[in-house]
Amino acid sequence: MVSPFDYVEYTNMLKNYDISFKEKTYQAGDLITIVHSTETNNIFLIKEGFVSAYFGDDSTEIYTILAKNNFFCYFPHSENFPKDLHFYALTDVTVYIIDNKEFTFSLSAFPENFGFHYLFSRDVSKHAFYRSILYMVPKQNRLLFALKTFVILFDLEAKEGKFVFPKELNSKILKSYTNLSKKVFYTQLNTLYTDGIVFKKDKHFEIDAKSLDELEFLT
Repeated sequence: MVSPFDYVEYTNMLKNYDISFKEKTYQAGDLITIVHSTETNNIFLIKEGFVSAYFGDDSTEIYTILAKNNFFCYFPHSENFPKDLHFYALTDVTVYIIDNKEFTFSLSAFPENFGFHYLFSRDVSKHAFYRSILYMVPKQNRLLFALKTFVILFDLEAKEGKFVFPKELNSKILKSYTNLSKKVFYTQLNTLYTDGIVFKKDKHFEIDAKSLDELEFLT
């Protein structure tokens, strides 16, 4: 289901209450910010594009991918979140940057804004939830689980029976997210091609929607 939240609603609210924020664009590959703890000066809201979050500074294992309307550097359950995340622009990306104190004020000072807090907490927590259960999924199903995960995180809707992924969500990114060996990853990917679950068209992965719906271990 598509999220009811849109970044326009939140930024309009900031403007209504004269709360300052700025807009900034990063090029693909740019390092946006590093979070070494849950104490951060700024909160980021994605207007357009995709952002990849990596564990540590070696940029080999992806924690998650964030898309339009996602926040990052916002930790509603701080003790459960990774303490060392590096955020890179996966594509050219435009973000809104809000001072952490102003962000907290915007959510706590006005009762009518409590709904924003729920939506932000829910969406941020989804990334941690799916990442945490990734390794509980049998290894032979891990790639398929990752595909299902990104369908949910990106709020994708099926078109003509298929979920179409952004081209930036390529084999390299999926392999990093699943943390599978090269051999195991491509063996699973080739099996999904053969079974008619995954297709490649114009550099985009396409996933058969019915096949994902029928997989009980992903629900």
